[in-house]
Amino acid sequence: MSEGRNRHGFFGDAERSGSFASGRLHHHVYSERTSTQQHTHDYDLLYWVKSGRCRDKRRRSTILAGEGDLVFLPAGTPHATDWESDGRLLHIEVAPDTFPSFHFQESSRGSASRLARIEAELFEWDEISPSIIEQLVMTLDVSTASNRSQEPAWLALVEDYIRELGPRPLSLDEAANIASLHPTHLSRAFVSWRGITLSEEARLVRLRRAAARLRKEPNSRVGDIAAQEGFSDQSHFCRHFRRSFGRSPQSYRLRSSADGITSAKTLTTF
Repeated sequence: MSEGRNRHGFFGDAERSGSFASGRLHHHVYSERTSTQQHTHDYDLLYWVKSGRCRDKRRRSTILAGEGDLVFLPAGTPHATDWESDGRLLHIEVAPDTFPSFHFQESSRGSASRLARIEAELFEWDEISPSIIEQLVMTLDVSTASNRSQEPAWLALVEDYIRELGPRPLSLDEAANIASLHPTHLSRAFVSWRGITLSEEARLVRLRRAAARLRKEPNSRVGDIAAQEGFSDQSHFCRHFRRSFGRSPQSYRLRSSADGITSAKTLTTF
């Protein structure tokens, strides 16, 4: 069965789509025995096979991709896909030459935890999600291994900058200026040292600040605290608060007054 492209320029059924500064994300579902006609993409394309099995046919090679594989397709490369079973894909489109240091093989099984975090941001979208996704995409070809013997001096400077932001959104260019690093290198290096992106760190700092206020300001409304700490949507604030602290803001406040809770869990990563 051959399919035509949808409004996003892909085949299959789109479940969710979103955009970030350098590209776009799409989550698609494919049916068994679906075949796509040969086509090209205007953007460099990474696709992560969440489930199923497909054959990606190119001029000089055929890639058999299954669950967990991350496949790279340079912009303008003709290809066609045959699905051997029902499947789900996360497509990541990146403007050509945005990240010239990509060193992907045609197919890889690395970066699974970061891809899962990108997918989670797509399905739990808020105002910080595009920034987090941008930074995670920059790190997909980078090993998490680092020499931990001595942290670089720029790390403390950047973390001070994040703490002093208040409710203001993080600026990657400002952080890179402070660190005297290229923004792409800073994004990758920060994830390597801390395991989360700069924007995730900024969100966690704001959540911790909100938690402190919930403890110290029993008469302040949760929505007011969320807004003053830079969260434009209270439901997003509550979701991220629960993920980081293990309970809702209201429950956290009540529990804190009862037994003196003073610290957050580390931000959960996927």
